[in-house]
Amino acid sequence: MKKIKIIGCLIAAALLLGGCIPSKELNQKLIVQAIGIDLQDNEYMVTLQVYFPQGGGGQSFVDMSKPNNQIVQGRGETISQAVQDAEMSQGKETFFGHNELIIVGKSLAEGGLFPISSFLNSFNELRPNIHMLVAEDTAEEIVRAQIEGSILPAHVLGKAVSSGEDTGFVTQCTLIDVMKSLKGDGSQIYAPIVGIKKDEDDKIQATFEETAVFQEGRFIGGLDQNHTRGLLWINDQIVRANILVEDESYGKLSVQITRGTTRRKPKLEDGQIIMEICVATKGIINERVSGDISPVQNEDIERIEKQLANTIQQEMEETLEIGLSQYQSDIFNFAADISKYQPQFYIMHQENWSETLPEINCRISVDCNINRLEIETK
Repeated sequence: MKKIKIIGCLIAAALLLGGCIPSKELNQKLIVQAIGIDLQDNEYMVTLQVYFPQGGGGQSFVDMSKPNNQIVQGRGETISQAVQDAEMSQGKETFFGHNELIIVGKSLAEGGLFPISSFLNSFNELRPNIHMLVAEDTAEEIVRAQIEGSILPAHVLGKAVSSGEDTGFVTQCTLIDVMKSLKGDGSQIYAPIVGIKKDEDDKIQATFEETAVFQEGRFIGGLDQNHTRGLLWINDQIVRANILVEDESYGKLSVQITRGTTRRKPKLEDGQIIMEICVATKGIINERVSGDISPVQNEDIERIEKQLANTIQQEMEETLEIGLSQYQSDIFNFAADISKYQPQFYIMHQENWSETLPEINCRISVDCNINRLEIETK
């Protein structure tokens, strides 16, 4: 009986405390779906894409023929002030719990992400796994674009980034990746560069043709699509991909990678780090791009497998040269491997890690297995 009384008192206290917490209905808030941040004239400009259903039956219904979103902007000396300015313009508070994207303008990214890190870290509503993208020009342009394909443009971009990495042409960068990198553990981030264009039907589409490479929080250069795929091979992030192979007998062949695995391990030889990178793939020939459509003969498969392996290895070698020597950016996160397997070497070179990167030698081996010969019709 005594326990029941105690439990009753606790419940009553909880109910009383709940009445002290101010709350607002969702229709009194700006439900943010995407955040765009630009730096213009030494001020931050924040562009918010907020959920705004435009169905004829009322504010809770959506109409697929209408945008169902609203653009709200604010400016300020800090990002927090810019957000507050956006709130004041609408008389509503922002709610970031449903936000899917953070888009950073190119000029801001080139100046460095450190000024915005405290803002991103202080908003506990922002989920750590939301995507960060770099705009081809301004973040405002991307956030304002009415990209078709879903109820909300932000949702289309989020899906494109998530599925794009599977194809080997689009990378992913999350908020937690940014925060970890800015702590200075040696690893560097890379993020998809997003642009927009109109198709033949005058509809707006998102484009992902490059990957932004960062060094100590600053955007320093890009990787094209082939080198982006090389990066994803090196980092064991290829789920599937279509690769063109040039063959002497069959012309151009499209090989669909159905499985890819990358294993890496650093070794120390004569005081120098050798990074061994081993790739194993499985795939099928799914299209003859040139010539007739007759099946590839069994006796030619081994030759095509070697050509496929050479194509993959070349993409990886070129990407390593760009990342390690040209940009001196550890987008491959070799720091984690070397600190694990060769800790003494890493401790000795940790302070000047970017200068050490060009001295790392990489040995690449690629094993390709084409296990189906017939050309599939899709």
